[in-house]
Amino acid sequence: MDVVRELTDRGRRDAAAIGEWLRGQGVVPDRVAVSQATRARQTWELTGVDTQVVIDDRIYDSDLANLLMIVRETPESVPALAIVGHNPPIEVFASRHGGPGQISTGSVVVFDVDGTWAEGVVRYVDVTTCRG
Repeated sequence: MDVVRELTDRGRRDAAAIGEWLRGQGVVPDRVAVSQATRARQTWELTGVDTQVVIDDRIYDSDLANLLMIVRETPESVPALAIVGHNPPIEVFASRHGGPGQISTGSVVVFDVDGTWAEGVVRYVDVTTCRG
């Protein structure tokens, strides 16, 4: 079953590289919504970034509406949110908000929200692929 598949050695190295990149950019989220998939949970754990983690079952077999709902449900007390998920939904989300159409594994896509989480406009900022 794909949901229990673990990270490969490359995935583990990439996860560590994601953590280094996040810290280096000062883009450390205050909350992270993580898919229940084993490899997604391992990815976040291996970043070494200490933050509030919420396992969200809507991320694994997701669509654009579910990802946007996760953003909209984020409390205003959380200034920065991360979502650890899967393709194609992450690519669709990025594309719909001004980002590229293709996003590789081990990538970090940065968005900004103009306004509140509940009603603001999500805007693509940058993408980088981290390889360890």
